[in-house]
Amino acid sequence: MSDKNLPLVSIMIPCYNQAPYLVEAVESALQQSYGNIEIIISDDHSQDDTPLLIQQWRDHLHIKYFRNSTNLGRLDNYRQTLRERVSGQFVLNLDGDDKLLNKNYIRNAMDFMLKNDLKLVFGRRKNLASIDNQNLDTTSEPATSYVLGKDFFNKYLSESIAIPHLSTLYERKAAIELSFYEADIISSDRHSILNMIFDQRCGYLNEIAGGWRETGQNISRQISLSKRLENLQLPALVVASVKSRATNARIKDLNGWRKKYEGKLICNYLALYFLRKKYASLMMFFFIALLKYPISTSLFFPKEALKKITS
Repeated sequence: MSDKNLPLVSIMIPCYNQAPYLVEAVESALQQSYGNIEIIISDDHSQDDTPLLIQQWRDHLHIKYFRNSTNLGRLDNYRQTLRERVSGQFVLNLDGDDKLLNKNYIRNAMDFMLKNDLKLVFGRRKNLASIDNQNLDTTSEPATSYVLGKDFFNKYLSESIAIPHLSTLYERKAAIELSFYEADIISSDRHSILNMIFDQRCGYLNEIAGGWRETGQNISRQISLSKRLENLQLPALVVASVKSRATNARIKDLNGWRKKYEGKLICNYLALYFLRKKYASLMMFFFIALLKYPISTSLFFPKEALKKITS
């Protein structure tokens, strides 16, 4: 297939005050070997040098720059970019402080997508340590690529498979129909992906897509205890989103899936507080979670938390 006949892939780069990393993000997108790409930079009214930096690409045929007149916030910026600014049949989100490390990732992911009639393909990521600049590969997926059926939704928990947002290439039309990024929680991207994989064909590509960087501007650095508690709604929101598309047999299974996922999230956060030596936050989080999610907390806390804390 010649480049002009390839489906258009949009790399959306939402950013806010990420000027120190933005050039790396854009350049990594430009280096992609796939032949039909547009790069959409969506600046959420940054107060740093972002508008100045963007000038170097102002005449680039494959780059469009949008600057919001006010700060919309992370999720509204995602939503507006996906719905109104990108025009590709497929989309990959690259936050302004991350970068793609594999110049062939989109080409290989699209080849895999089209050959297997998939709606979503995900791969692996590396963590870019912001202090010592070491690259740490934290994923542990199998060493082969494979197509995932509808049973993958259940295996997502039992096999502890990571689906990095950075590596996720998805069909735009299906994403809009499924209201991507509509859940107003910190894990809105995960909610969107789980909503799609529930009954759509997707695939895992055994390649590292890019590097995720934890910085001062990164949302994961700024999560308050209340936001983490709020994020425990994720499993229930996913179940609410998929229930209308589920058979009676699957609806019965969804309750157990929700409780198991709630328990895993609670244990993950408790382990995080423990490892960061935030013991007061750990105790407060545990007791509030126990009040709000008594079954999930009591069923999964001992085994899962001990495993996380001692690993």
